[in-house]
Amino acid sequence: MNKKILILAFLAQIFFIKSNAQITPCSAVINVEITSPTPQSGPYNYFGIIVTLNQTYTTDVTVKGYIHDEGENNTDHPFEITVHTGNTTNQTSSTFYQTSPVSTGAITITSIAPFIVTNGSTFFNTFGDCIVNSQAVVDTTIPLADSLEAAHDFLNNTIELNEEEYLEFLKSIVKNGVAATALSYNIDSNAVYTYVDRSIQASESSIDFTKSSLFGSKPFDSLTNEEIILLGNHLANANVAGRIASAEIGGGCLASFMIGMVGATINFLDGMNTWDNATNLSPAEIAEFKRIGKKIYLNTVIVLVSHLVGCLS
Repeated sequence: MNKKILILAFLAQIFFIKSNAQITPCSAVINVEITSPTPQSGPYNYFGIIVTLNQTYTTDVTVKGYIHDEGENNTDHPFEITVHTGNTTNQTSSTFYQTSPVSTGAITITSIAPFIVTNGSTFFNTFGDCIVNSQAVVDTTIPLADSLEAAHDFLNNTIELNEEEYLEFLKSIVKNGVAATALSYNIDSNAVYTYVDRSIQASESSIDFTKSSLFGSKPFDSLTNEEIILLGNHLANANVAGRIASAEIGGGCLASFMIGMVGATINFLDGMNTWDNATNLSPAEIAEFKRIGKKIYLNTVIVLVSHLVGCLS
């Protein structure tokens, strides 16, 4: 129960995710900088943080991170600044951070959310690559949903599943693996492997696009469990942000989406723990099971997003 509560608390922040890695903001969209009293006086130096957008956007933009002495990287003084819809700037007090009279303040940015912002007609990536995202990029949900539906149709030639059963099937692959899932559903494991290949291919481009924005060229297989969850949340964010305003997210649609995300994440963590502790598998087999589990978890996120968008349309 405690694990479920912790995961729910984590996922409740799906549009405001914190990463341990430093994020470089897109300078064409957002500027985050140090402020200070002028002049500095007294026995200490003081610094604050200001966030400035290049224009107003139709979603809130939240920056999280830490302020610290230049040349250090401690996490004792976290900050969170939200520039609300219709505004272009927000800031802390200029005396937010106190340090010695010979020290200079510096910032480590750990997250910027949402992943994509819109001014109503044009879409922008808030991360350091500064890609201007066209409507076609934001609408990756639509072709992905079509591709995933084709994979689902293929699966239904073997076993017919409604939407709820389909999500449970995906979660089972992550948690229990292909062979055990095939056995529990009384179907040929080769059919499940073929489905896995098709569904992964359907979601590959969207996963890789989001991964490169968060982790650059870091190989997928080297991502930690926490980074996979972060990637999943940003994957959902990238597909949803700009398509729907927060006020349009109905309670029933969002509740169903959140429950699905919680269930998928619990199964993902349980599955990764199972493979990490497997004594009857070779390292290569464990790596392959974990790779499939990671991709199917992210595939499940995309399925949940497509359901959310369909619920709201």
